[in-house]
Amino acid sequence: MTISTKTVGIILRKRVLKDADISLAIFTQAHGKISVMAKGVRHLTSRRAGHLQTGSYVTCIIRQSTGGKYLQQSTLISALYEIKKDPLKLEAFMRSLFLLDRLLPEELVETELYSLYQIFIKHLSGSDGLVATEQLTRFTSQLLQHLGHHDQPITTWSKCREICERVIEEKLP
Repeated sequence: MTISTKTVGIILRKRVLKDADISLAIFTQAHGKISVMAKGVRHLTSRRAGHLQTGSYVTCIIRQSTGGKYLQQSTLISALYEIKKDPLKLEAFMRSLFLLDRLLPEELVETELYSLYQIFIKHLSGSDGLVATEQLTRFTSQLLQHLGHHDQPITTWSKCREICERVIEEKLP
């Protein structure tokens, strides 16, 4: 049985697969972090290729069948250019995407965390690049508390980084 669902989310990770396919990890409000396959996206004639990039905020229709989840349609809501044009903001943003991808379990609905992430993106977009690390520290502290990896607010990026690296068992980029 095939079921199609429309959802909104941010692309956490994009992996190139064989042929013209890609695999995406998308953080959505309705479904949490989901993995979907986008067939044929890397063909020159694909209209979806440009907006299916890491960090894009998209609306998508996902078809679930016995073989997994597949992206049927997608529409770019925002490429978050205000963040991507500032190197300091971009670094904080990419780290947040990496952390969400590594820390969130698949298909566990995280409505509160999704709202916290929306606030983080809004503050990061409107802030000065120099406070990007402070924004990232605040969000990472909330993320670690929400997921039960730490019980008190963390005030320094070095401490957040240390805890994250211990939890995911790898160095942060």
